[in-house]
Amino acid sequence: MVRINNSASPSDVIEVDKGFFYKELEEKSSRRDVEIVKKFESWVSSLPEEIRRLIDIRGSVHRQRRTATLWPFIEPPGYKYYPFGFRGDGTIEVAFQWLRKETRPPFDKEEVREELADRLNRLFQGENVPEIKPKGRPTFPISILGDEDIMNEFHDVFLWVIEQIRVR
Repeated sequence: MVRINNSASPSDVIEVDKGFFYKELEEKSSRRDVEIVKKFESWVSSLPEEIRRLIDIRGSVHRQRRTATLWPFIEPPGYKYYPFGFRGDGTIEVAFQWLRKETRPPFDKEEVREELADRLNRLFQGENVPEIKPKGRPTFPISILGDEDIMNEFHDVFLWVIEQIRVR
């Protein structure tokens, strides 16, 4: 299913269902990446209710990039955060460009975005991944989360992001 997301500003984003995203990911990347993202989704569904209820995983396609992305939105009352997105090209995007906006505390503070970048960089030590900088939309391969230890550390980073949002 594909439908225009009228809540986006401006309407450059088309909402898509997860099936659309997974089909694109398998076609443009690999079955292994599909399994990795589904494993992340399964982990999210296993979180305690007080955390899980804040997370809504949705798909979208940006009209200019034409790549599907699966976003784990974190939505406490009155806010919408999307710190990471699994892209159909086999990468994970870190959405620093959107986190830095003044409407997304505490990530509107540079030191908090730097801490997130540092946590990700520690996660990838020894891996062939360019340094994550706390600006723009840096990416890294989904396949790196195929390593069980790195996936678990990525979970910890995601939980840290949620905790920062909850105590803002």
